[in-house]
Amino acid sequence: MINLKSEDALRLISQGVAIENCIVQERIDITNLGLELMNDVIIKGCSIAEFYSPSVVFKGKLIFSSTKFNRCVFNYSYFTKGIRIERSRFEEYLDFESGGHNKFGDIELIDNQFQGFVNFFDCWFHGNVIVKNNSFTSGTNLQGNKGRQFEVRFDQLLSVENNLGRMDINGEGERDENVISM
Repeated sequence: MINLKSEDALRLISQGVAIENCIVQERIDITNLGLELMNDVIIKGCSIAEFYSPSVVFKGKLIFSSTKFNRCVFNYSYFTKGIRIERSRFEEYLDFESGGHNKFGDIELIDNQFQGFVNFFDCWFHGNVIVKNNSFTSGTNLQGNKGRQFEVRFDQLLSVENNLGRMDINGEGERDENVISM
């Protein structure tokens, strides 16, 4: 794997070029590209210190495959054409709060390891959501918060199969801080 600076990763992402077999030891701050990203974002076989994208509207598909993330932030982000995360590992709290909105594509979480809590608080998914063969070490609220105004909303299919860990936790996990930082 080669070392890649965050500004080079952002340049590749802005050009729609896949990032493969790289180590990025800095924050990849997608908000530096604006709050709407038109092209697909593909990251495969990498080790990423932090992928930071609160309030970003991904108009292309987001694909993470066989990648390790120390930290990843998606609160308030929309995945218009969907997101596919497969065979990846997330070391810390992963926040999708108030996001989703996958009108033209599926949300797919397949064969992943989530070490920290995965927060879907107040998400609204317009398309299918497929969650299969994942390990949620600290759990998730994907199926929690039942009957509350911030319960996850699914307009289409929710398929949950062969996952480890609690998926019906209420609240937002045991986080000590808001994951959005400046």
